[in-house]
Amino acid sequence: LQLQILSAPRGILNCSRQWGKSTVSALKALYAATSLPNQTVLVVAPTQRQSAELLRRCRAFPAARAAQGVKASRHELAFPNGSRILAVPSSGDAIRGFSAHLLIIDEAARVPDSLYQSLTPMLAATAGQLWLLSTPNGPRGFFHQEWTDSREPWLRILAPATSCPSRISPDFLERERRKAIRRGQLTTFEQEYLCEFKDTG
Repeated sequence: LQLQILSAPRGILNCSRQWGKSTVSALKALYAATSLPNQTVLVVAPTQRQSAELLRRCRAFPAARAAQGVKASRHELAFPNGSRILAVPSSGDAIRGFSAHLLIIDEAARVPDSLYQSLTPMLAATAGQLWLLSTPNGPRGFFHQEWTDSREPWLRILAPATSCPSRISPDFLERERRKAIRRGQLTTFEQEYLCEFKDTG
């Protein structure tokens, strides 16, 4: 699975909460920045804190710590080969003007459609890669549309909590499911853990 994510130019990861998507996307960003020179990797999330957290995960990998001459700040990693990873919030005015070789949109289901439309032109001149990562947020928005539109050439990866028992235990999931049933919130459980696009109201 990680090899698919590293090598595919366009992908959608529809995954459970706590599946590890931020770690996987951080690895993708770091691989892109270190494997080729002069690459601009843009990581976008709904808030600056979320995008900065993904950058922090990049810095934690040995490849980033061991490289000589890496310059790190809270919102940028700059490498000696001229590549850089930038972490930005989902604000169209703040990120206009970039060209990206790799664009990663984390928590994509919670990023506004208008921002998505302003982000994709950043890949036009570079023929860059695009990855969307998120837990569903109802049957709406660009994340749902891209996931369900079979005419678009995406690598689509479904990763429910049940697919990673070593990280999210079956006992925990069963407790959460029973609690959701008791509280009349089964659709929320199905969305958060089973990656189903549910209208939770």
